[in-house]
Amino acid sequence: MPLNTKNAQALKNPYKKGILQWFAWGIARIGGWSGYISQGPPGFIKESLNMLGIEAGPCMEPAGPMTDDEKAMLRNVLTNMGLLK
Repeated sequence: MPLNTKNAQALKNPYKKGILQWFAWGIARIGGWSGYISQGPPGFIKESLNMLGIEAGPCMEPAGPMTDDEKAMLRNVLTNMGLLK
């Protein structure tokens, strides 16, 4: 099956490497977000920002709050990325 370059281009991280948006986009992709704006922002981006000390408020529906297990997995990802100690 040939690569659809239009879709592949849409799924590239559009942000400059090393800035907060770049990390948030990567975390969202790791967490299962499709990368398309039409899907809406995933709740774990807000949770990631809150863990990093940036007040982003609570996760809203339909995502809702993350479970303790999901938060632990997210904390592990942020730690492995060097963003948390």
